[in-house]
Amino acid sequence: MFSSNLVHMDGGYGNPTFNDIIDLDIQIDDAVVIVGKSFDHHYCSIHTEGLMYWNYHVRRFRPVGFTAWLTITDWASAKERHGNVGRQTAINFIEVQPCLEP
Repeated sequence: MFSSNLVHMDGGYGNPTFNDIIDLDIQIDDAVVIVGKSFDHHYCSIHTEGLMYWNYHVRRFRPVGFTAWLTITDWASAKERHGNVGRQTAINFIEVQPCLEP
């Protein structure tokens, strides 16, 4: 999954900067998240009008049953409802794929 902040501090639309890193709370209920295979990575891509910073979120997990429940918020955590205040969080390309381990 990718995320980014779409608004600069002055309120105008434009390319996010390195200071616009988004911290998301990603929870997967009814699953075991594999910590060593899950990560967040912040990177810069070259855009036609300048640089654009993105956040890449990977969660590898094993469901406990037939289904699992995914919750994504831009809060600090489920218990701490603050963080990313004044930002417009964009979330894109949420994908779930099977991963076969040897």
